[in-house]
Amino acid sequence: MADRTGSDPYRQFNFLVEVDGVIVGGFSEVSGLTAEVDAGDYRDGRQVREVGGRLPGVRKAATIMLRHGWTQDKRLLDWCQAALKGEQKLVSGSIILVNEARQVKRRWTFSRGMPVKCLGPDRQATGNGARIETLEFTFERLELART
Repeated sequence: MADRTGSDPYRQFNFLVEVDGVIVGGFSEVSGLTAEVDAGDYRDGRQVREVGGRLPGVRKAATIMLRHGWTQDKRLLDWCQAALKGEQKLVSGSIILVNEARQVKRRWTFSRGMPVKCLGPDRQATGNGARIETLEFTFERLELART
């Protein structure tokens, strides 16, 4: 649960989700921060050698999984609701890893993200925020930003 006594409601969550410059949620676990490109084989018809070359192909969209989270911001839940209604609401933002001093250590920026799974808590959330057990979303582009 978030620390409700201090000014930072996301103090216990080291992976922050930022959309439009606003922190919209915090999570304790993340996986799927992966960018992949298919490599295609090619061989020029004039080549004599047996081994062809390789060219970068289509980028693969991975799925980012955020677990054990909390939010005070309605935008994150609205994003999930839009996907459940079949609306294509694509957002761009960042996943930010912070240390205990709340300093940014890593930042992954994603573009055109869309939720594919949102799982709430098993119990009733208390306070003025909402727990999120799992949030999974896919994206078109992911980059590790320099910090």
